[in-house]
Amino acid sequence: MTRCLISSIPCLVDEKQMTRTTMDERTDKTISSYDANVAEYEASTKDIIPQALTKVAAMLPEGPVLDVGAGYGRDALWLQQQGFEVICMEPSARMRERCKERGLKKVIDGRMEHLQALQHPEGGYAGILFVGSLLHVPKKAAPNILKTAASLLKEGGIIYLALQHGKGEVMRSGGMLQAERFFALYERDEARALLASAGLHVVWERMDEKWMNFIVQKA
Repeated sequence: MTRCLISSIPCLVDEKQMTRTTMDERTDKTISSYDANVAEYEASTKDIIPQALTKVAAMLPEGPVLDVGAGYGRDALWLQQQGFEVICMEPSARMRERCKERGLKKVIDGRMEHLQALQHPEGGYAGILFVGSLLHVPKKAAPNILKTAASLLKEGGIIYLALQHGKGEVMRSGGMLQAERFFALYERDEARALLASAGLHVVWERMDEKWMNFIVQKA
């Protein structure tokens, strides 16, 4: 059993059977894939700074920003360089090490399904990022994760999400990383319904062939 480092609260295993493997096994496999391929993933994505981040930076109120599933810290480092206080939350130990090597000042261990159990700044976050990270969580868990995230926002705070177009849930390899990972894929209407179910309304969105980008606030 692992522990969330900043809270000493056990990250409990969800042993409910899923279609192919359990949720925990699929999550563990995905984390292990990132652990084993940090250099490969960084090399293939380091120059891809989401254009939406400039929009996020312009909309953020004053206060700390939480990057959930921060990876090796690409987006967090960009925001830190713009003067924001950024906290990187990342379950992959190797990715956390890379965040620290790159100069990220605040890096914590944690899975997003245990977001509520972690310690958070008084007054809440100015922003919470899920940049290609919520798509590694089974769809049935996503509404509660987003509800928790919304509850952690300060007044006027925003959440930024980047999800992939598609249908269903799959274990697959390829793309930016050849190792097998779990993906929850969404159609646009499905994604918007998910956000609405969490009490969030869309204030900005951008679509391309692969990605859906949303900036949302509490309704």
